Amino acid sequence: MFLHTLYIMKLSELQAQDKAVILHIQNEKSVESRLRALNIFNGQQITVIKFSPFRSSVLVDSGGIRVAMRMQIAKKITVRRTND
Repeated sequence: MFLHTLYIMKLSELQAQDKAVILHIQNEKSVESRLRALNIFNGQQITVIKFSPFRSSVLVDSGGIRVAMRMQIAKKITVRRTND
């Protein structure tokens, strides 16, 4: 059980090419609705593609859809890293 907690972090803390499963999105309902429309929701597997210069935004792949989001939103998404 303890080892699994080591892999729970914010989306903003992942590195490029890391894979993770979304556990919780802590945002307003309007932001959560937009993210769901972009294939970002609890239980979805994502892959971090890359970060912008100075890490102000992140590009992720979610079910074949690439989504860019501001880091302030990524900091509110809790994930469990699933790298092999």
